[in-house]
Amino acid sequence: DVQLLMGIASGVDLTYYNFDFSANSILLYLSAVSSDPSPPWVHSISWGPPERHLSPDEANRMNEEFAKNSARGVTFVTSSGDDGVNNRAARTNPNACGLDPQYPAGSPFVLTVGGSFGPEYGQQQRTAQVNVAGMYCSITSGGGFSKWYARPSYQDAVVTSYLKNAPGLPPLSSFNASNRAYPDISLQANFIAFVAN
Repeated sequence: DVQLLMGIASGVDLTYYNFDFSANSILLYLSAVSSDPSPPWVHSISWGPPERHLSPDEANRMNEEFAKNSARGVTFVTSSGDDGVNNRAARTNPNACGLDPQYPAGSPFVLTVGGSFGPEYGQQQRTAQVNVAGMYCSITSGGGFSKWYARPSYQDAVVTSYLKNAPGLPPLSSFNASNRAYPDISLQANFIAFVAN
């Protein structure tokens, strides 16, 4: 994320937060932002375990910090995760397939960004899907519905339309379609030109 941001917006001031990775690292980071009298206005977050890896108390506490900072005008942009609606264990274990929403992607106080692929192969654009044979995507974008957070009203029209018209969805009984859906937006995530070294 940092490399792409610096390449696209090289003149922008950048603040980098670094904490030991743990379940509480995002809370430490959010608390630091909350206590900063002049925080950066836009934050990019790649961190994101499955919701089930956090207790509801941990996630709700972090969500409070997202909400407080959002009310101050701070925007959080986060990754939608990987592997469609699964988690990475499904890459090598078909028994691990299943709906496994990510956090903070499922928080209603973040802007969740997914990746799309497909048009570069002359096929229908796809997002939040597991690997497709012949598409050369070893890891694909994440997406789904939070198990914890209700759908914000600004999503109602588009999510209702999506659920009505999208082909090949899992059974509606397998997820809570009235909860927060993600990603909010998707950008091309495959065959992006870059220069290394």
